[in-house]
Amino acid sequence: MSVFLNGDVAKAMQPTEIEVDWPGQESNMLLIELEGKEMNMGVAKFELSRDQGNKFTGTLLLPACHSEKMTWIGKVSSEQSPQGIPLLVRMER
Repeated sequence: MSVFLNGDVAKAMQPTEIEVDWPGQESNMLLIELEGKEMNMGVAKFELSRDQGNKFTGTLLLPACHSEKMTWIGKVSSEQSPQGIPLLVRMER
C-alpha cells in the first residue's frame, strides 16, 4: 500500500488531497481515522472513494490546535481489512 499527500505536511483547516494505492482491496471505500498525538482533539474520520483500479482518493481537513505543529496518528482501513494499516500525518499551521 502507498499513501500520497499533495504536500509534505497537512495544513490546519486547509483541505489536503490524499491518495491511497491499495492493491487487492475489494472495498469501494476506505476509512481514515486520525487522533492527535500531542493534544487530545478526538478522532477525525475521513472517507476515500475508489477512483480507478487500486487508487482511492479523498480530502483531509484537520482541525486547528494551539500548537504550531502536530502529529496525527491513525490508520487506513476498510470493511475487508478492519485492522487497517498505520498512518501518520504531520500537520502545521
